[in-house]
Amino acid sequence: MRVDPITFLAAGALCVVLPSPGVAEDAAPSQVDIEVAEGGLDHLYARLADAEAGQPGAVVRISVFADSINGCDWVTSSLRHLLQARFGDGGRGWVHIAPGWTYQHQQDVRWTHAQSWRTSILNRGDGPGARYGYGGVLAQNTSRGSKATFTTVPDGPSGTAVSRFRLFYQAFPGGGSVRVRVDGGEPREVAGAAEAVEDRVHEVAVEDGSHAFEVTVGEGHIRLYGVVMERDGPGVVVESIALIGARVARLLRFDREHLRRQVELREPDLLVFWLGGNNVLSDRWTRDAFVRNYGQGIATARQGRPEASCLVVSVTDIGERGSGRSIERLPDVVEAQREVARAQGCGFYDVFSAMGGAGTMRRWSLSTEPRLGALDFRHITPEGGVHIGGLIHDALIRGYEAYRNR
Repeated sequence: MRVDPITFLAAGALCVVLPSPGVAEDAAPSQVDIEVAEGGLDHLYARLADAEAGQPGAVVRISVFADSINGCDWVTSSLRHLLQARFGDGGRGWVHIAPGWTYQHQQDVRWTHAQSWRTSILNRGDGPGARYGYGGVLAQNTSRGSKATFTTVPDGPSGTAVSRFRLFYQAFPGGGSVRVRVDGGEPREVAGAAEAVEDRVHEVAVEDGSHAFEVTVGEGHIRLYGVVMERDGPGVVVESIALIGARVARLLRFDREHLRRQVELREPDLLVFWLGGNNVLSDRWTRDAFVRNYGQGIATARQGRPEASCLVVSVTDIGERGSGRSIERLPDVVEAQREVARAQGCGFYDVFSAMGGAGTMRRWSLSTEPRLGALDFRHITPEGGVHIGGLIHDALIRGYEAYRNR
């Protein structure tokens, strides 16, 4: 039986595994290019060229900050598979210690986590010191049994091998210790105490291949952000930073120096901001506040990696419950996102137009085969994720080819 993604949300089940790539009948995509000032994505394209040329150590990192439209990593997983097929597998990338929402999952990794983690998420603004880590979810142990494991998958287009694990965590006065181990070997103790609160990264190098990385409590209280799984390259990493239910103003709940430092430590080559869907649904939406808040959040993140390229992706079509008719303010929100992108020196990709514009989500939910839209007219199916990932991939590749042909 086919289960709608919103049913997964209600039932608290995991997201389904991404299906094989394919094009739905009557999907009616149109070719929409990335809008960008000349040279605006050159850092990304230069890094892709390095990877394609086989330059040792050329790992191209793409981080996608999105809301529930990518809560199951469907779009980013599709993009990951397509880019890695051409430029090489740079690894799985960022995975949270524990999910901040029931409806949150990661593809291309075996990710297990004990129920004894207590999470603080950016949406609630309940994290100590407004520090939520790169992924917007802070995990704190509630017992000595708190544990998370990150294991490569046995087969598939991505996630089958890793060369290094990097644990992102917080050290603080009175902090305890973390134990990490690889493939069931001897645990290593990582100190989590410091005179003042600071963000740290502990790296464990392994022989490139299949591995499992386990994170447990050593002593006392610990605060953890996430684990990065990468290879030595050349290749591409595409990672999902899903802030489910977040409006753009939630980016301002990060401590600014903390967010800047997290980006600096992660070293992305392309920061993708795909937020705004929840703003579309808010009766309190105003263009001025949206542009101001979104711009400020993006600007803060970019301070951690000024040379990185930046891309703002528009909202998808969103339908009213019941009728499926497109919400009236959608074109206004898309134009506001375009304004933010230009002001911040980012590229802009109008996925609303690329997927077909107004009325598309209703058609995707009721008429396409396979079905691309969920029955709430607001979310997508796994196949919809493959389709949108393909649209974004194709737009990036057109830009890359134009860069190569200058």
